[in-house]
Amino acid sequence: GPVDRFVVTMGNRIIVITQNGGVFGHDINGNTVGPAFAFGGSKVAFNGPVDRFVVTMGNRIIVITQNGGVFGHDINGNTVGPAFAFGGSKVAFNGAFDRFVVTMGNRIIVTTQDGGVWAHEVVGNTVGPAFPMNFVLSHFTFASDISAANRQRTLDRHRFALTRMAACGNLSAEERTKLHQAYDRAIHHTTNTTAGVNASATVGGSRLNVNFGVLFPQGDEEISQTLIHEMMHCAGFTHPTRRDPPAGSSCAAPNPAVFDCPGDNGVYYGTPPLRAEFCIAGDQSDVRSRLKGKAAVESCVIDENGLATVHTEASRQPLGAAS
Repeated sequence: GPVDRFVVTMGNRIIVITQNGGVFGHDINGNTVGPAFAFGGSKVAFNGPVDRFVVTMGNRIIVITQNGGVFGHDINGNTVGPAFAFGGSKVAFNGAFDRFVVTMGNRIIVTTQDGGVWAHEVVGNTVGPAFPMNFVLSHFTFASDISAANRQRTLDRHRFALTRMAACGNLSAEERTKLHQAYDRAIHHTTNTTAGVNASATVGGSRLNVNFGVLFPQGDEEISQTLIHEMMHCAGFTHPTRRDPPAGSSCAAPNPAVFDCPGDNGVYYGTPPLRAEFCIAGDQSDVRSRLKGKAAVESCVIDENGLATVHTEASRQPLGAAS
């Protein structure tokens, strides 16, 4: 049925939640892990288009209902911590953009239709101040040669980047604030047709140049990574030119003092624009290998005028391979 649609993971379990509130845990081979159980009663009513939020936090399965009720259960169906309601204007799951709920540590992060972002711990207490974020992005502008489809996809991938930023532990509170401030500006988008370039933006500027023919075929994840990287440059953050491994060296044996490798937290990959990219892909199990592959064909260079350009060079030798 159209509402048998909740699947989450918890440790080595795949959690499947059915239309009638049944919950089943399986390992990757399909073996049942822990008994199946039903939430039952009014705690879950998976029969409405907006009863649609299920996340996990530690040993809890968190269910958020249409009216903002929040219920925590362990894998056996036992209640873990009291149920509570976000209530009021903090949650109004009835709009096209009221669709993002994630967890971070002991926080549940909820983003609302009007761009509000709310952080709560599992018993309902607010953790850190709530803050507004304009997810509509109606103040973003586009050059006339950019098609309606490309405009919409660009905005969608910006919005996805914003939702990831709200719960991203790879950025400090100050860095997230500056990125948020950049998103509050009227960023103008133009077309970049330079061969081998994903996008470019001037450090501290309000213009983002996108090569739709190069970037968009790479997929939604790469689009959001490139956009959040360039928006970090708009927010004023910079980085040095990446140092590739010298002959005889490789990222199989990193040496941050001499060359840069994904995840080394060094002078290149440790900078805010590169750490922001982890906000997009950091929840993927194969993120390390994918970032190495990405680094093999992509780098960002800032010229003397402060123009930061993400280059895609398919002919580059993989960083994990010795010269």
